[in-house]
Amino acid sequence: MDIQRVSSNMEPVKKIKNSKFKLIMFDFDGTLVDTAPDIISATNLLLTKNGHKALPADVIRRDIGTGLKTLLKDFFPEANEDPAIEEGLYTDFLDIYRHEFLKNPVIFEGLENFLQKEVPARDLKIAIVSNKKEDLIPPILEKVGLQKYPWVKIIGGNTFEHMKPHPMPILEAISAAGVQPEEAVLVGDGTPDVEGAHAAKCTSVAVSFGYTPIETLMSLGAHFRIDHFDELTQCL
Repeated sequence: MDIQRVSSNMEPVKKIKNSKFKLIMFDFDGTLVDTAPDIISATNLLLTKNGHKALPADVIRRDIGTGLKTLLKDFFPEANEDPAIEEGLYTDFLDIYRHEFLKNPVIFEGLENFLQKEVPARDLKIAIVSNKKEDLIPPILEKVGLQKYPWVKIIGGNTFEHMKPHPMPILEAISAAGVQPEEAVLVGDGTPDVEGAHAAKCTSVAVSFGYTPIETLMSLGAHFRIDHFDELTQCL
């Protein structure tokens, strides 16, 4: 996918003042950026290294939204038997992934149009609240050209004591933006996003183009669903 760049010659955007929302928080994997190919590659490398057969891409893709430790427990039975084995697999995965994670990431269609036009037009603040390790996020942002946007907070799964679906990281982003939970939206593709939004008492927008079936997200009580970023404004 070709990534659009912000042009210094863009015309000033017309301000829109008809939304109660002031902050849009985004999950990362499967929401802002399609990182599945690199995660799938790292998972299969780890499987074969540990004597397991590689799995079809769609099987691994469906599990990405649950979080890395859940993914490892689902595909490595031994991770459920001994915490030390689970921790060792987690460390090994990260070692492998650090060699894979910048190979194929791409942003989802319509995202940059929303960030370039709708965010300034609606005077919105933006943040990232992910369960991905925090130090892995900035290099990918740089790779796909999203580092230039004014993120008020970038939160990873190890930034605080808790990760989604615990409300702590979501509420930290809300606090950093200086808004109230009812003025915030969390856009995501995983069960932790929907459940975390409910726990933090903010609005949940589920995306169908990520890694968790949209039916699952809607059954958990997501307030809105979108099939393309062009539809996000309809939720605001």
